[in-house]
Amino acid sequence: MALVQLRIEIERRLRKVAEKHGVDDSRRSLLSLVRDLQRRDIVTGMSMMGLQELIMFGNQAAHGATVDPRAAGWALEAAPEILGALDAMLED
Repeated sequence: MALVQLRIEIERRLRKVAEKHGVDDSRRSLLSLVRDLQRRDIVTGMSMMGLQELIMFGNQAAHGATVDPRAAGWALEAAPEILGALDAMLED
């Protein structure tokens, strides 16, 4: 359940980042939005890879798939850093 909640928090923040930067986020998947934010250099570097993986793990958990415990552990460890980076983007 923690991975599902984490994915929800990531989505909430990413959609706010998109809105802040004037990026239309209607009717698109979260991964599509992340790729668009990357193309616009709004989300860059290592955070991009981490975001995609966290979203993937959250999607798997939300749909009842088994998530490797090591991957889930990594996601929960990385969560504060990723969420913090998104929060910082909203504060600028």
